[in-house]
Amino acid sequence: MFIGYFDCIVLGVLGILNAVYWYKRFNRKLGCLIIGLAFGIILPMISMKIEIVRVSNEFEIVDGFNLLYTYFRFPMYWIVGICQSILINVHDKPKKPAGNKS
Repeated sequence: MFIGYFDCIVLGVLGILNAVYWYKRFNRKLGCLIIGLAFGIILPMISMKIEIVRVSNEFEIVDGFNLLYTYFRFPMYWIVGICQSILINVHDKPKKPAGNKS
């Protein structure tokens, strides 16, 4: 399975957090650092580990080709992290006043 249970839970929690914190402002540098670390390294590694343990418990013989798809967790999380960064940057942009046309 390309997207595991852990990935579905992470995406669900991310959606809930986006809805809850949509009206708050975030520090861009801190937000980008947290998103970069979380979606770049930490979450894909945890997801891979959970999937490897699940496959190891499910099958008696496990070779490298059975687990090759777990490397695609990294690009998947990178895409989600980039989308999350774009959402935060679009949300935090200052809005121009309506009467100021130059």
